[in-house]
Amino acid sequence: SEKKYFIVCPSDVLRLLKQPAGPTRTAVRAADYMDVAVKLIKRSLNRRPKRSINATDLISEEDLEVIADLTGCSPRHRVPSCTTTPNLNKFRTASSTCNNRENTRWGSSNIPFTRWLPAEYEDGTSLPKGWTPNLSVNRHLLPLVREVSNRILRTANSDVESDPLYTHLVTIFGQWTDHDLTFTPHSPVIRSFNNGVDCDKSCERTEPCFPIEVLTFRDYLLHIVGPDFIARQLSTYPGYDENVDPSISNVFATAAYRFAHLMVQPFMFRLDEKYKENSKFPSPLLHKAFFAPWRIVFEGGVDPILRGLVGRQAKLNTQDQMMTDELRDRLFKFSAELALDLGALNMQRGRDHGLPGYNQWRKFCGLSQPRNLAQLARVMNNTDLAKNLLDLYGTPDNIDVWLGGVAEPFVRGGRVGPLFACLIATQFQKIRQGDRLWWENEGVFTEAQRESLRETSLARIMCDNTGITEVPDRPFQYRPRGSGYTQCEDIPTFDLSPWREGDYDTKTGIFTCEHPGVYEFQFHCTINKNDASVDLLRNGELIVHSFTTRQNGYITASGNTYVKLQKGDKVWLMANHGSNGLTKDSFFSGHLLFTE
Repeated sequence: SEKKYFIVCPSDVLRLLKQPAGPTRTAVRAADYMDVAVKLIKRSLNRRPKRSINATDLISEEDLEVIADLTGCSPRHRVPSCTTTPNLNKFRTASSTCNNRENTRWGSSNIPFTRWLPAEYEDGTSLPKGWTPNLSVNRHLLPLVREVSNRILRTANSDVESDPLYTHLVTIFGQWTDHDLTFTPHSPVIRSFNNGVDCDKSCERTEPCFPIEVLTFRDYLLHIVGPDFIARQLSTYPGYDENVDPSISNVFATAAYRFAHLMVQPFMFRLDEKYKENSKFPSPLLHKAFFAPWRIVFEGGVDPILRGLVGRQAKLNTQDQMMTDELRDRLFKFSAELALDLGALNMQRGRDHGLPGYNQWRKFCGLSQPRNLAQLARVMNNTDLAKNLLDLYGTPDNIDVWLGGVAEPFVRGGRVGPLFACLIATQFQKIRQGDRLWWENEGVFTEAQRESLRETSLARIMCDNTGITEVPDRPFQYRPRGSGYTQCEDIPTFDLSPWREGDYDTKTGIFTCEHPGVYEFQFHCTINKNDASVDLLRNGELIVHSFTTRQNGYITASGNTYVKLQKGDKVWLMANHGSNGLTKDSFFSGHLLFTE
């Protein structure tokens, strides 16, 4: 018989990369075992005379500990030790454990979402509301989420209205901070010795060297929640409060911060150097861009896409044009057999997570709770929309919180309604106030370092990390090319001088070790014209000879090594054979891996 060969495609690699890491799989598996154990206990109790009592009320603390041990949940409840981890007052741990010294798991990875309101499940444990056919909720049957999507969210690509104020970068930045809340740039610009920054005290900790929250709080959130909520909850930094839990809430992750799904345009815009439609590689429909990284490799790279983000407008979420059919009817159609509906997924996910209904969350935020058509129409400022919602749900109490939130009219100066403005502002308020190593907290950075961080800009970051040479001064705010666009060479660079410790001499090019330990060094030199090589020396002795290649008239000489240094050891690069034409993208960098 013939052998079948399966070729790995880019989407397969992406799926592999998206698989949860080992500790995450262990935590999820343990939670599933615990859930099954509780269900078995509950089923046993149901055979007895019915009483209003929780299954766990009949189990001793010792038995609960045994169940936790058997299911694997015990490690998730044990308090991690913070006594053996060095430098906790200066550095974050990778998992953010021990950020709060009293509640050591607050805000860390692999913990459950926190709940600001009790969960609501059909069976009181894990079964989503509306799961059982003909079982009413608040005396009404919950509608199918696909039916809600069809009647409320449907928007043809041709009907999309563009936002007059904000660029498509607002949309993608929201998704980025949502998916990678703790990710920070790690580039030669920050880690390089060329600016005289101490490799031990700065380059090793590029995360605190450039906290992304500077841009998020200063430049981004204002456009989302509006100036009133900024003034009320996110203005002057009040300082660290050890009693504030910065953990991500379920309603934030599952509903409120998914507002930007309604700001997604139906195209992946690609623009040329003049910010016009790329004639060679036109903008594809969005569903043809999902899981298609080959478009970046073979169709012009990432720069045209970034220009499309800052040079084109976001979609405007209006009550009669909510979610483009690219997301609602064709999500992942290009790479999967069955297309998905993102709006329906959002609503079903909220039910799966046991989120209470729309009115419960409005009450949480101190907002009115509409009870009838007239009151809901007043909240939505739209009688037709209110009638459609009640035709589907029967009562405002049953409206899925994500749908109710995105349907509200915008707050002043924002792009969400009052409910989501409240929930988003509350979450970021907790993130800031409950973070012991927040960049503005006294002792984390010096005043000079904080001032340098305040002066950084997203425009400068785009210039430093792409081949784009002209960008808008304010990349989140839309304007046609011309006024408001600036050449990269005219945008101030990030000032690293407040971090300079003097271990690297910019005049001699010599790094002098002040902190004994094992270091990693890297260099990559691009050389014009001359045949050449580069050597890395320690105290005058060769430790690495460069690997050289020739391409398009240039010589590239690169190398990487790990080396143990003692205090006073000197490391430098030596060019050979007349290599005197280094280009500006050459760099020499290094950092301390661990001390002796």
